[in-house]
Amino acid sequence: MASGIPCRRIHEPTNEQLRLWLSSVKKLFLLHRSSRLVRAELQITDAAGSAIPCLYLGEGVSLDYYRKLYRCPDRSPARPISITKLIREIHEARARFPVILVETNQLLRCLLPDGGLLTYPWIRQQADLASEKYLRRQRGIERRYGQIVRNRAYERRFSQASSDLELFHRIFHLPHILARHADLAAVRTLSQLNKALPSGFLLQVWRGSRWVSGLVAERVSADKICPLAVGLHRDFPEERQKGAVAAAYYFLFQWARKNGVRIVDLGGSRPHLMDGVFYHKSLWGAQPMREPWHHTAIMFYLDPAASLPDLVTQQLIWNKHRFGTIEECLSTVPAAGAAQGSLHAVAPVGISGKLIR
Repeated sequence: MASGIPCRRIHEPTNEQLRLWLSSVKKLFLLHRSSRLVRAELQITDAAGSAIPCLYLGEGVSLDYYRKLYRCPDRSPARPISITKLIREIHEARARFPVILVETNQLLRCLLPDGGLLTYPWIRQQADLASEKYLRRQRGIERRYGQIVRNRAYERRFSQASSDLELFHRIFHLPHILARHADLAAVRTLSQLNKALPSGFLLQVWRGSRWVSGLVAERVSADKICPLAVGLHRDFPEERQKGAVAAAYYFLFQWARKNGVRIVDLGGSRPHLMDGVFYHKSLWGAQPMREPWHHTAIMFYLDPAASLPDLVTQQLIWNKHRFGTIEECLSTVPAAGAAQGSLHAVAPVGISGKLIR
């Protein structure tokens, strides 16, 4: 890239049908990675400072994320293991580790032992502006973010100029994403944004004479819009705390309602209630949905008799057509099942005992 700033490229198409079709090709293409699995022993540090042993087995795609999420005190070494030894490793580890994560290509999931809880490295969050969840949140959105926009006198402008887009990518998007997520950052390329612009727009947030933040949105269909990239001016980092980035989302939702767009696709996030990105998107009424693009799946093998911290129990898991938390899944395990250490065929439920749909 012209900026010289390293980034992780994102190549998934925004068209859902194309993304679904290509995801199958991607899983086949990356199947060879499963021959190079790694084993890493982690320590989950809970709120009280206690350490809980955890074992990661898999491709390593999400290893750094879970190291950070679980507040591992050190970067434990990862040693390679053969896929032929994976099943044995899982069975032997059940007696030593109350939490085991196994991350493999989704095509191999059927080979894993029963008793695991399924999740994915990434999900999507979409806000349906006609849904009950969004309508319940709408008053809170107006009270929180609308008040920020009015108090700070933020204004919106729209642009489709290539010069504005290049400036946004270099001065706003790259510095903002890299500052927030460092080596875990997933930024958009300038070419991706250029392809999105004809059907969408660059939304600029101004305060007086200063362009402080913005986002690039692509209208992927008549009733759906997707904000592909958000950014904050690198010279005004204090504006983030004052709501400049939130103002960009506020103006986007306002535009969607006025232009008959029903779905605002807020894109990918980690399936964890304590993840900051997931939490922020949920404030806009966005609901978790499966994302087929990523080739791995994660199975959690847990000891239901163990005392597990929120960092584990607030993980979202998937069963058939629903996402729910590990915490509420464990609450449905019968006492006999808990004694046997089995979580097989437990239907997960969502927040506050209700299924997440």
